[in-house]
Amino acid sequence: MTGRHRSAGTATRAGVRRPVGVASAGLALGLVIPSGALAVPSATPDAPAVLHLVQLVDAPIAAYPGGRSVPDGDVLAGTRPRRGQRLGLDSSAVRRYLAYLDLQRRAVLRQLPGVRAVYAYRWTFNGFAAELTPDQVAAARRLPGVRAVTRDAVHTVDGVEPAGTSEFLGLPGPTGAWERLGGPARAGAGTVIGVVDSGIWAAHPSFGGRRAAAPRYRGTCDAGRIVKDFQCRGALVGARWYLKGVAADAAEPRSPADYDGHGTHAAAVAAGAADVSATVSPAGAAGAARSGAARSGAARSGAAEAGPAEAGKAPPGAARPGSAQAREALGAVSGVAPAARVAAYKACWRVEGRASCAESDTVAAIDQAVADGVDVLNVAIEGASGGSPADDPLASALYRAAQAGVFVAASAGNDGPAPRTAHGKPWLTSVAAGTHDRSPAAVVRLGDGTRLSGAGLGAGVPARPLVDGAECRALDPEKVRGRIVLCLRGGNGRTEKSAEVQRAGGVGMVLANDDADELTADRHAIPTVNVDQQAYPKLRRYLAGARPSAALEPAHMRRTGETRPEVAEFSSRGPDGDALAPDLMAPGEDVVAAVSPARDGATFGLRSGTSVATAQVAGAAALLRGLHPRWSPAAVKSALLTSATGGDDQISTSGGETAGPAEYGAGALSVRRALTPGLVFDSSAAATAPYSAQNTPSIVLGSLAGVRAVRRTVTNVGTTTARYTARVDEPPGVDVAVSPTELTLDPGETASFTVTVHRVSAPYDQLAAGSITWSDGTHTVRVPVAVTPVVVAAPQAVELGSSLTVVPGFTGRLSARIAGPVPAIGHTTRLRVTGKRTRFTSAAPKASDRVARFTVTVPRDTTLARFATDALDYPVGTDVDVFVYRDGKRVGRSGGPAADERIDVSTPQAGRYDVYVQLVGAPGTGPLPVRLDSYVIAEGEPSAERSVNAGTPLRLSGLPTEGPGRWLGQIRWSDGGTGEATTLVSAVDRLFSDDPAAD
Repeated sequence: MTGRHRSAGTATRAGVRRPVGVASAGLALGLVIPSGALAVPSATPDAPAVLHLVQLVDAPIAAYPGGRSVPDGDVLAGTRPRRGQRLGLDSSAVRRYLAYLDLQRRAVLRQLPGVRAVYAYRWTFNGFAAELTPDQVAAARRLPGVRAVTRDAVHTVDGVEPAGTSEFLGLPGPTGAWERLGGPARAGAGTVIGVVDSGIWAAHPSFGGRRAAAPRYRGTCDAGRIVKDFQCRGALVGARWYLKGVAADAAEPRSPADYDGHGTHAAAVAAGAADVSATVSPAGAAGAARSGAARSGAARSGAAEAGPAEAGKAPPGAARPGSAQAREALGAVSGVAPAARVAAYKACWRVEGRASCAESDTVAAIDQAVADGVDVLNVAIEGASGGSPADDPLASALYRAAQAGVFVAASAGNDGPAPRTAHGKPWLTSVAAGTHDRSPAAVVRLGDGTRLSGAGLGAGVPARPLVDGAECRALDPEKVRGRIVLCLRGGNGRTEKSAEVQRAGGVGMVLANDDADELTADRHAIPTVNVDQQAYPKLRRYLAGARPSAALEPAHMRRTGETRPEVAEFSSRGPDGDALAPDLMAPGEDVVAAVSPARDGATFGLRSGTSVATAQVAGAAALLRGLHPRWSPAAVKSALLTSATGGDDQISTSGGETAGPAEYGAGALSVRRALTPGLVFDSSAAATAPYSAQNTPSIVLGSLAGVRAVRRTVTNVGTTTARYTARVDEPPGVDVAVSPTELTLDPGETASFTVTVHRVSAPYDQLAAGSITWSDGTHTVRVPVAVTPVVVAAPQAVELGSSLTVVPGFTGRLSARIAGPVPAIGHTTRLRVTGKRTRFTSAAPKASDRVARFTVTVPRDTTLARFATDALDYPVGTDVDVFVYRDGKRVGRSGGPAADERIDVSTPQAGRYDVYVQLVGAPGTGPLPVRLDSYVIAEGEPSAERSVNAGTPLRLSGLPTEGPGRWLGQIRWSDGGTGEATTLVSAVDRLFSDDPAAD
């Protein structure tokens, strides 16, 4: 059943609305909130067992404070390191507590007959992973030693130094960062970067040469199977692999060896050898069809990989593989920390051609990396920075890794330019992607002498006839053979177009943008130049003339001359509440580094993405840890952020607008300045404290209501007594006061200051940015200030039945309008997992065996319409995307890596909305039940009002619920003028959800 319209599936209410008529007993504004219930079917008796992560009640080794009594009457000493200390990997306290955790885990497993743990977690997450049936999940949750049971989830990589990036970061040269550390041979020496990714190609020259020992590291080299002669030598000090959570493609080596290339690239960017020559050559048709893209502009993550072309006879005029014309030098490349060691933890595997990382595997990799003694963790996995340690195993593992003294660099994500897509945490460093001063450039030279500049890689093509191939889907060899073909972008993949031109005998391709802004430098099957939309009409006019011809000039990495970076359009944006998100920006577009040759022989490639930028920050952190081995992860992060450059209106977006903290955080990475930051903001990781109250090197207030005061403490890490003076650059319309404005500190001394922030005239709900800069005449310590004034600081969402507290941002009359709650309408059908996988085209959507269409009618006076899928309704490993259309125009899309998707349309126009649910992937082979929930909330009752004072909390309590169900309602707060805020009130079916775990 394809779900072509509403009658094709089944629509059911997720609850029965029962107004209970109970008013709040506290400071309610006369609000009455109804509730609802859902009769949930019991689990199917033959339901399959799926992988779950079981968290036990005791703290992991990295977080155990001590005090646990054991049966012999002894008390186990604490294992959590103090600030500035590292986790004692082999201390007697660690050994005894590890043995205790093993006993507790075995005791739990004895109470779950037939359950076998595939992973045991001890260091950053206490528990195990095992396949559980629904009945076993319920039984495990009832056990007193179990804190939470979470279904395994699958993430994707967020997916890097071109010739010249090291110069852009200020690394080489007599005044560069490497010279300060004793040269490239000493830059990062003695440190280990743990790369949790798709593995590593150990024999690559970027990891060759001798490097200093890493005495703290105690990992191993598990060569695995299939790959011959995999050895840990040179830069590679250890390697492990984890494969329990996904069914990897058959071609994937069951070993740490990298097949995808993402992990090799990240490791080389972070710690590749200095001055390794990189070259690029065309791909074969098969390789080109698989490869991704390097982006020169607004593109998402991908790769253009450089290696030998497929063997075979080249078409007339084409460059022959291995020739000077076919292979082009890109220049010398270097890692940020060329003397650091790398430990590879392969937790990401290609599944149906896509790099996928099961949470069970990833948590196991992080847990082991901490146990092995890495100094830095590089984690460029989608969602790594977004979860809460209280109920997300991956977030918990990263949090505990920071507690263990490991610096964690995480990618901000590639979901830009949409706002609020980046996430930040005080204990990790979230990295945005920016441009640098090199880009892959190529030129099309027309027969009349016109030169059209664009982006490209590899060899040139001498003058040949030029023909129009439209979208280059099915070309006629008689018209194409021996010619250069103009292909219009869109309709099919870019590398698919060049493969089709090659199949038809063409020798080159000009890829023309019709309406896209970005230029891409893919590794194509034949030489290709991508030109912009201004060039397309010129090409069409030229083709209309007599005997058109063209030549493609060889591509090269061109110096752009830019010293002012731009934020990559794909880079995820903040803000994220009281966290700076992202934390800072590093080069992440068109970056050349090593890749794995396993797929098609490529040895170097260009990649773009926040994962590229993350690897640069991981390398910078290794340099700092090598220079300052006693610094905590927070001190390292502080040095990187307060030394960042460009934060004062010197960074722009790809569209030319001035960027701000929501795009780049504290600014652009400056390694040289970070080595001597002057002051640092040190702290211990504290997941339970409000982020604004933690000692972060930023002042971020996601909801400024009235006046807020925050306190910060700094430490002088310089070698002399210094007097620092504060200079305030106030956000527009916001008053910022610093007290005291002068600090005098001896080396190692600490001092505190208070920052008071007050809205004066800044617009509500808009980010206002400024900074506080401390200077002693030698060091400049810049602290970003980013605040969002609100009419009322209210929670974005609360559960039906819970109380809530709001803080008005003004003095006057606060009104509240209740809309709903309404029960979910469940739309169901079945989609086919197997069979031909048809491409879903957003411009012309239609139902198919993998795409369901549901129609939802939205009446007038609707305040909110929500269309959502819940991962709890699907088997683990299912990936669905949701698209919403009205009158043929797309109004929303949600395309995450799993089955949790949500689209909210505020004050929607009345009419019929077509909602498409696309089954991207799922385990098993049979038909899969698909469910979409829709909520349509009408305007609420007239507002209730109450007099309020700015900054004075107002507590609302007594919002009862009668039982389980899926409900959604809305409270709209207003000052009667332009200021509004919204709180969503929901009730969800808790039978299949995870109990929250307290930190």
